[in-house]
Amino acid sequence: MTSLQTAAAEMGKDVEFDPAAVSIIRQHWIDRQLKKRELEFTEYRTVTVFCGTYNVNAKIIADEEIQRLEEWLFPDAGELADIFAVGFQEVVDLNAVNVAMDGKSQQRAQAWQDKLDAVLNNKRREERYVLVAERHLVGILLLVFVKGVHSKKVREVYGASVGVGLMGMAGNKGGVSMRLKFYDSYLCFVCAHLAAHRENVEGRNSDFTNILQKTIFVDKALSSEADTPVTGQGDVTEETRKYFSEVLDVESTLQTGISILDHDVVFFMGDLNYRLDESVDTEECFAKLKAHDLDFLQRYDQLNMERIQGRVFSGFSESPLNFLPTYKYQPGTSSYERRPEKKLRCPAWCDRILWRAKEPGQVRCLSYGRAELGLSDHKPVAAQLLTKVRMVVKAQRQEVAAEIHRLLDKVENDQHPKVTLEVFDNSTLGSPRPLNTIDFGPVRYGVECRQALTITNVSNVAAHFRFVPKLEEETICKSWLSIQPRFGMLLPNEVGQINFKILIDLKTAKMLNTGRDLLDDILILRLENGQDFFLSVGGTYARSAFGMDLEDLASCHGPVRFLPLTAAKWSQFQSSTSTADKPHLPPTSVGGPTLSVPKELWRLVDALYRRGLTEKDLFIQPGVLTEVEAVREALDTGEELEENVSVHSLTEVLLSFLTSLASPVIPRNLLPSVEIDAQILRPWTRRFLELLPPLNYNIFVYLISFFREVLKYHESNRLNTEKLATICSKTFLPCNELHWGDSVEVASGPAVGKGEEHQRLQSMQVIFHYFLTTSVF
Repeated sequence: MTSLQTAAAEMGKDVEFDPAAVSIIRQHWIDRQLKKRELEFTEYRTVTVFCGTYNVNAKIIADEEIQRLEEWLFPDAGELADIFAVGFQEVVDLNAVNVAMDGKSQQRAQAWQDKLDAVLNNKRREERYVLVAERHLVGILLLVFVKGVHSKKVREVYGASVGVGLMGMAGNKGGVSMRLKFYDSYLCFVCAHLAAHRENVEGRNSDFTNILQKTIFVDKALSSEADTPVTGQGDVTEETRKYFSEVLDVESTLQTGISILDHDVVFFMGDLNYRLDESVDTEECFAKLKAHDLDFLQRYDQLNMERIQGRVFSGFSESPLNFLPTYKYQPGTSSYERRPEKKLRCPAWCDRILWRAKEPGQVRCLSYGRAELGLSDHKPVAAQLLTKVRMVVKAQRQEVAAEIHRLLDKVENDQHPKVTLEVFDNSTLGSPRPLNTIDFGPVRYGVECRQALTITNVSNVAAHFRFVPKLEEETICKSWLSIQPRFGMLLPNEVGQINFKILIDLKTAKMLNTGRDLLDDILILRLENGQDFFLSVGGTYARSAFGMDLEDLASCHGPVRFLPLTAAKWSQFQSSTSTADKPHLPPTSVGGPTLSVPKELWRLVDALYRRGLTEKDLFIQPGVLTEVEAVREALDTGEELEENVSVHSLTEVLLSFLTSLASPVIPRNLLPSVEIDAQILRPWTRRFLELLPPLNYNIFVYLISFFREVLKYHESNRLNTEKLATICSKTFLPCNELHWGDSVEVASGPAVGKGEEHQRLQSMQVIFHYFLTTSVF
């Protein structure tokens, strides 16, 4: 009997009808139909939104001078704005300590909040403003105020932060975002600080894309729908309540997610750092400014050029740049920085405000310009945007809802629903086939694999479907598989699509590499008041060095991709192993003596040593996704690394390789439990090296020696000891040591507080700094 037949026999042929589940799915469908017809019961009102951005260069305006902010916040003498969205960059110095610890950001954010509040709520004005949203990330700060008369119309306020700086995730560069429901429109405000340097256009484009893709708002309000009592259909069982509580929450917030572009209007502001194209000489730029030839300069503005090519800010709008470039100035003056002792920079419109609206004509710019504040080397920028927001007319909405209910009641009857399933087979160029097997084929670490299933309602009644757990299991599927949607409703002859995605993350890779899991699962698709469908889902894991144990990698002389490890072999190996207290590769997969360092590590370091020591922004700039995947594949298969691959792609793979190890380079029990100072530093590091296991010692010495070579070329690669010490802290240490929650549970002892974790990280920074600057081996 096959596994599918066994599962079917266990479940039985007769499936109990769950009216509560049908009622919940039915209401979900009604809500979607109302969303489609919302224009029939919606009116609009016009409000003014002020957006401002200011890179303050770690400065703070004195209390006696805060009224000078009025020329920025109130550029027009007309009616005051209904919403003030104000973004700051560099509210603190972007040094290594602030980036790693984020210690002063809260204090400085509060200071700027208090100053804006004092200006907006000046006693000379009758209007009162209320802060409804605040978010900060290292030096980036976003504040949203609304007029007091509107405060009760602001709901569902959520925030998100995305770091795209050091190693592609630190907060020295990135974006903070706030979403809110204003009346019945969803608005999103984004404050960003993108990559610097005139030549780094691709870096800025990449930062923008990462902010868009990685910003996900978690709207927990949707999960409350699962707790709504169902009337007229009997009581809701605990099993049904639990199912929809989990599915609504996960499906709405994690799988589909609420992203930046899902809102009615998006306001995007910040120090976007786009400069003038390098074809414009700096002296020529100053000459054009003297002649006030802004049209010429606008044609060579990098952001304008990239938008025309469709590479960035697609669908966004910006008013013409009819004001002088906002960077770089001598602080305290209105003169561009041209002093001989300072680096000469070409003036540029670094500070920008753009918007994106779902409906044409929803936003109209009233003014767009800069203020002449001299606090920083930037000038602040402001835009006043006339924006239409929706207001739902309840009576008309009820009329449309009643019409939808009548339509639904007409098609529902006592017949049982029936559906057909078709799987789109990638091996036949997307042609559908009626099968109960979804085969993803080869699946690689970190690379998404997708398959689709078409479900068609071939009956005369509505079909309600959902995925349910197997007997004695709590989850619908294994953690490496995601399903979207997990439930739905189809009218007669309606066709829907269910998407399946496999993504092998670090946890799953560890399980697969040791044979404790397989890419194999059985799904149960339940048709309410109908039959169950059993779907076999699986693929073949293309073994990867990422997620493997150090000892296993050092024992493996050939490519890891071609090491077989089935569940049967794993079981046989486990039964013959008496001393190992954690799983490793079977002896049959290794040959010869243990390597001093894993060959994958050697190949990456060797390539970087030969080609990358002088690369600018080494270990700082992210790599190219396609190249990163190609390098990872070459390491796993033993193929040669492409010579034209970007050095930054190699560094990204090296860092991700170290952080993905099943066991870290520095074991958890060797982390310092006391503060390391100059008095105990030398004996502590000597003892530390003595306690390192031989393989870990080899890797540690190998990498530190390589980083010392890197530092010899610091004038070219722009690295320094502090940056490399931070990189070591994030890659050599146990992963949990860098998850700064209220406490971290350590395997060798009780939970460790956040303060103690900061002390450990600071101590390790000192230790790494010592090894990088001292010849101790």
